[in-house]
Amino acid sequence: MARSAVCYRSSAIGHLRCASVGARRLKAAGLADESVQMVPSHVIGRDRTYCSAIALRRWLRDHNMPLRSLNVVTEDAHARRTRLLFQKVLGNDVRVGIISIPNPDYDAKHWWRYSEGVREVIGEGIAYTYAKVFFYQPEPSPEERPVKSSSLPDTGQ
Repeated sequence: MARSAVCYRSSAIGHLRCASVGARRLKAAGLADESVQMVPSHVIGRDRTYCSAIALRRWLRDHNMPLRSLNVVTEDAHARRTRLLFQKVLGNDVRVGIISIPNPDYDAKHWWRYSEGVREVIGEGIAYTYAKVFFYQPEPSPEERPVKSSSLPDTGQ
């Protein structure tokens, strides 16, 4: 049975509210109630994307749900770093995909014409470089490791 897990990072409006907004949107788009699970990250501030991936990994482990692949929905400029960090956290046995959505504050095809676009693209470029080159991920303890999915058939989900 395929499931969808909602994992929205913390923001200024609060971790539970972000997760519940995401869950409502997925349900409104047609996903069945039983297919949507909120997995909020309780971190506000630094390393929110990484902590969201950790929260998802813990939830999957706590619910004994092996995972072969998932798609993470994120804003376009944030997509590469999101994929990198989720892949680091979930490991090479999980195929991480990205569904990127445009930032409504500027035209992504002409991002350099908007101060918000310039700030976001340059900032994400710096953040990606930091995550790729300098970010240290501690080795998870055995109980923190994700559930192996090697015995599951690949459903493409």
